Amino acid sequence: MKTRFLKNTAKTIVIVVSFLLVQSCKKNDSNTGCNNPNFTASVNSSANFNACGAYAYEVMNNYSIIGNSDNDWITIGFLTSDQSKIVPGTYQVNNGVTLPSGQSFIVDVVYKEDGTDLAHTYLSTSGTLVLTEASSTHYKGTFTTSALQMQGSATRTLSASFDVNYQ
Repeated sequence: MKTRFLKNTAKTIVIVVSFLLVQSCKKNDSNTGCNNPNFTASVNSSANFNACGAYAYEVMNNYSIIGNSDNDWITIGFLTSDQSKIVPGTYQVNNGVTLPSGQSFIVDVVYKEDGTDLAHTYLSTSGTLVLTEASSTHYKGTFTTSALQMQGSATRTLSASFDVNYQ
């Protein structure tokens, strides 16, 4: 019972943080005419996510990367308050609840597809993130993840690359 409560609480925190992140981004971050994206993704094998101006930042004592392409958003969450733990390497991506064996923090991905409600929100279930560069000012890498609709049963497969600076 206590474990289920903790898992539900953790999922709620992930959703709330993701919602706050999307709401805090500027409206003029739309990428119509984005010629030099620094965060690109294919969703279900369709290369349709091109974010210019994506960036890394700290929110609620955790570190994240966020990018938007028109009305779609992708957020990568590094659930740690210690930025020095985020180093180049390969990380398991999951739903933000369970710490993978051998990892010092959780990595999750939230994809918001043309809206902010839960019917348009997908939370990673499994995948891999590879950081090739990681410092206090810059992150570069790739990820592939499966994601499940938060309110429904639809799934999405995301494959992405990013090269972002910390703000």
